Amino acid sequence: MIEVGVASASLAAHLGIDPGSPLLIIRRTSYSANREVVYYQKRFYRADRVRYRLELNREYPNRHSRLTEFAPVFEPGEID
Repeated sequence: MIEVGVASASLAAHLGIDPGSPLLIIRRTSYSANREVVYYQKRFYRADRVRYRLELNREYPNRHSRLTEFAPVFEPGEID
């Protein structure tokens, strides 16, 4: 899950930004073959330094789109 939030004073200090600055919050859960949670993480990214790029593969008619790439793109400075 990707969501938008704002930095608390504690997070802001760790990230070198002002409290209340915008953040991207990424939550990721991985499951075993038996659908048991084996890994969970919650990450906080400065909104002025990262964006996510998603690529979908639509080559399969009558099927759901396949996510072929999901990766952070780190940019120095401000993103246009």
